Amino acid sequence: MKAGRLAEVLGLAALVAALSVAIPTTAGAGDWSGDANLLVGRKALHGGGWDPVNRQSEFGAEVTWGKNEWPIRIATDLLMSSQKKTESGDDLKGSTTEFDLGFRKIWDKKHLHPFFGGGMAILTGNLKTTSAGVSDEERRNSSGVWAGGGAFWRFGPHINLGAEARVSTGVIKFSGQASDAGGLHVGIVLGFHWPGAK
Repeated sequence: MKAGRLAEVLGLAALVAALSVAIPTTAGAGDWSGDANLLVGRKALHGGGWDPVNRQSEFGAEVTWGKNEWPIRIATDLLMSSQKKTESGDDLKGSTTEFDLGFRKIWDKKHLHPFFGGGMAILTGNLKTTSAGVSDEERRNSSGVWAGGGAFWRFGPHINLGAEARVSTGVIKFSGQASDAGGLHVGIVLGFHWPGAK
């Protein structure tokens, strides 16, 4: 893993830790609870502008939080994906950043916790081509929506491990070609619940 990508992943882990500690501390741990999970998986992007870097590795942080009596919680997710390829002597790199804000429902089924959510998405798509030492880079922003769900198993009162799938959309254009900075996301989730199971 490249140093820059490792820094991004460590930054995500720090964000998850900071949010999970700050929310119950500032609001009162007795009234608030939530789940902070890391996502590791793949993102499939649509649109001709992404070819051939349209199957990207993805890392993310998903935080679900709210008051204990709320039936649906607030979802604040940050996802980043990237892929590099070399074709016909050209180096290609595609990447996306996605901030998803919305609501998520997590059901309590003893140790099994299915979940589903959705909301708005703020997306950035970046495409860089390097040929004969000359780089050409396009960066586009968009807004859209997301929805997805999955399930995780809670080991003891705190540890979560599971899988999820989500879709997101936000239309952008690379060199006049309509593409999407969102896509199909599939991955595993690993994290923890605070302040503990009831």
